[in-house]
Amino acid sequence: MDIVVCVHDALDDVRACIGALWRTVRRPGRLILVDDGSGPGTRAYLESVAARTANVILVRHELARGYTAAANAGVGRGSAPFVVLLNSDTVVLGDWLERCLRAARGRRVAAVGPMSNAASWQSLPEPRLEAGRWIPNDLPPGWSVAEMAKLVAAVAVPHHPRVPLLNGFCLVLRRAAFERVGGLDEVAFPVGYGEENDLCIRLGRAGFELVVCDDAYVWHGKSRSFTAERAARLAHEGGRTLEQRYGKQLVSRLARRTRDTAALRDLRRAVASAMETWRPSSPVGPAAAEMRVLFLLPVKGGAGGAHSVVQEARAIHAMSAFAQVAVPEAFRANYLAAYPDYSSATFHFYETESALRDYAATFHVVVATIFTSVEILARIVEEHPRVRPAYYVQDYEPMFAPEGTPAHERALASYTLVPGIRAFAKTNWIRDMVTSRHGVRVDKVVASIDHDIYRPPAAVRAAAVVRVCAMIRPSTPRRNAAGTMRVLAATQRRRPIAVDLFGVRSSDRGFRRLERGFAYTLHGRLQQRGVAELLQAADVFVDLSSYQAFGRTALEAMACGCAVVLTRHGGVDEYARDGENCLLVDPRDEGGCVEALSRLAADVALRQRLQAAAVETARRFTTEAAAASELQVFRDLLAGDENEIREPSPPSTQR
Repeated sequence: MDIVVCVHDALDDVRACIGALWRTVRRPGRLILVDDGSGPGTRAYLESVAARTANVILVRHELARGYTAAANAGVGRGSAPFVVLLNSDTVVLGDWLERCLRAARGRRVAAVGPMSNAASWQSLPEPRLEAGRWIPNDLPPGWSVAEMAKLVAAVAVPHHPRVPLLNGFCLVLRRAAFERVGGLDEVAFPVGYGEENDLCIRLGRAGFELVVCDDAYVWHGKSRSFTAERAARLAHEGGRTLEQRYGKQLVSRLARRTRDTAALRDLRRAVASAMETWRPSSPVGPAAAEMRVLFLLPVKGGAGGAHSVVQEARAIHAMSAFAQVAVPEAFRANYLAAYPDYSSATFHFYETESALRDYAATFHVVVATIFTSVEILARIVEEHPRVRPAYYVQDYEPMFAPEGTPAHERALASYTLVPGIRAFAKTNWIRDMVTSRHGVRVDKVVASIDHDIYRPPAAVRAAAVVRVCAMIRPSTPRRNAAGTMRVLAATQRRRPIAVDLFGVRSSDRGFRRLERGFAYTLHGRLQQRGVAELLQAADVFVDLSSYQAFGRTALEAMACGCAVVLTRHGGVDEYARDGENCLLVDPRDEGGCVEALSRLAADVALRQRLQAAAVETARRFTTEAAAASELQVFRDLLAGDENEIREPSPPSTQR
């Protein structure tokens, strides 16, 4: 089985499409991704998928050539007897492919298409044609895509009706038939819009059959690669080309025959009737694809913990669960600026806590992410007892404030504030701190970094002087800004190194108090992509924090190909191996830190060996693995699982 997905930007749609494919396709075969002139963000994502996943072929058109050329190129790279042409704005569910292949039985069957919310006459609960444009069927409030697919599978009596036309959003094609009629017409329909009808007519004239798989449902998001106005114009032009080639009368007759197919008409009626009485699953025990998860993140964002929550929520959403991050409306601009490649639907911005509590009632699991959000979660659960509470413990937060202060006491209380809360963390260090001091069960999940952003540089570094990069954050004492600056200054006196700093502005009061009597370049406070560009240009990254609960920035630096000097205290042992993929130091021993950094600056072979090992280490920590491990925690919570504390599956470079 070859599955061809043609892509032109719309990155969020592409992520959801590919994520759904990983979960549903059980047959051996290849995924062929055709990048038809996408921008940098989508291009980088497709490269990362192809680099870390087996049986993926990436075809790139530097300049967009149009859908039909992209689809033909993708089909041409495969050889399997069946090939799926799947739009990049779709979400497949369950056993959709097996059902479609059952409908393809018979040598004369050339193409099969499933039902959908937006697929012309294959639409459910009704085809919606307004002013010459097809309008998608939106899901009713409270419904998920998986719920709709489940309803269709329950209601449908599979007739597998023969029709003269199929919608092109998802086509399971017999390769021999596709090749016999010459594939898609790139000349007459260069950007699509009418190309599938032309193919269907040619297949029909060649004696082949076209079948609707009326018991399979695939969600169609209607691509955002084109504006609605341009899409309408292209559809009109494609229809006019069809009529010129085959005659308006024939095209209209084939459309009417498809529309009036009795099995499709009966299915539409059955689904519409069932939707009046069918209710989405109760908030207890849904399957993963039906689960609704809300993360509470009442902070400004822009730091490592927030990055973990946001990127992993998006990965969970791409697995066909429904996941959002709840953020105060006051921080909307921060988040949209920090995550420009993310859909705004990733976030739920709320004005008041009362409004948030009402909104949270529609979710199966609500997840606190910082001790202040546990207090909000407690009020949500008190008001809506069917909501299941979880706590993504990012650090041991009582250490953030002096003993006896209100913040310290609130952080201490957070772990036992909500009865029945399911805590989880990404390092054994965090887990042991909470369990040993509070007697609370803490599950282990996989940590993640965003490999679409943090990846090795495209070209080999060629700077004559070793570049050392460090994050300086004077406002956070445990980050040891003063000690880091002293070590950098002392190292530069011993070795010729260029120093790049980020995380602070020159005007910040805390920075002005630090030692600055050495040469450095200050890059200020950077968003993620700015940090990644700085790390990709660096040879060495230094983190001399007094401790790290995980040390996310160091792992991101590893992913960017840096040799890393890192504190040995805390949870960095999840990935850091002294002398194998980094150098571990005691930040209290500044002389030892200077010695380690000077050694890296002088020893090219050591530096290159650590850099290569660092890249390999970082590849294991994917958002997909993290999302899967968190979904398992949520499933256990909803199932009332009281078994031993769960260890996640180890990260893997392949699915």
